Amino acid sequence: MNPLLLLLTGAALALPQFPGAVQDHIGVPCEPLCTLCHQGTPSSGTATTDFVLALQDRGFATSDATLQSALDALAADDVDSDDDGVGDVEELVGGEDPNPGGLVFCDLLTPSYGCLSTAGRAPGAGEALLGFLALLGLAWLRRSSGR
Repeated sequence: MNPLLLLLTGAALALPQFPGAVQDHIGVPCEPLCTLCHQGTPSSGTATTDFVLALQDRGFATSDATLQSALDALAADDVDSDDDGVGDVEELVGGEDPNPGGLVFCDLLTPSYGCLSTAGRAPGAGEALLGFLALLGLAWLRRSSGR
């Protein structure tokens, strides 16, 4: 493949419309993370995951039309990028990243109930800091209202 074409394709893949287009076309329950296609911070040349390489092998280039066609071909070919026995499109519809070591990204993005719900998982550092700041704010309010 022409190196210039690879460079242009990498730049085009960093466009923000593609996660939403994947979600809309195959019915992903939430918008996929950028790590579905990109390794590291999304930028030119970082669209190198097994999933996006499989899409490119099926004609994905720089448009929603080629993305949709490549997703359909991926489903028809029952491509399984992480070799876990579940096809990439099926994993995406389940809210999972089909790449090796991929996460259940919809659970990471959407609390199941309440504000900042941890839904059975330990709170992360950001949640713990927010909780601490909320308690600190309540203590300050309580103290200042007592004067």
